[in-house]
Amino acid sequence: MCVPVKAFLVENQGHRVLIDTGWSEACVDHPLSHLGFGLWFASEPVLKREEAIPYQLQKLSLKPSDIDAIVLTHLDCDHVSGLRPLKEAKHIYCSKEE
Repeated sequence: MCVPVKAFLVENQGHRVLIDTGWSEACVDHPLSHLGFGLWFASEPVLKREEAIPYQLQKLSLKPSDIDAIVLTHLDCDHVSGLRPLKEAKHIYCSKEE
C-alpha cells in the first residue's frame, strides 16, 4: 500500500507555520542509508525530489528562514525526516512526550 505523507504550510496574518516536514530529499537517492534498515524496511519511502519541502518552498519563493514555526505532530520518520534542511525556521515545536 502506498500512502502519501502530508505536510501543510499554513499562512495567516503574515505568519507561516509548517505542520510536519515529510520525507527528506535524501530518501530519493539513499533511503536506506538515510533511515537505517529498520525504518526503511518498515516505511519504504516514496518521494520525488520535487515533492520535498525545500523544493515546495522554493516554488513559493520562500526560504526556510521565512517559516515562523514548524509544528511536528509526532516524531515518526515520515513526519520529521525532512527537518534538517529547515533548521533555519524561527521556531520548531513538538510535544514534550515526543
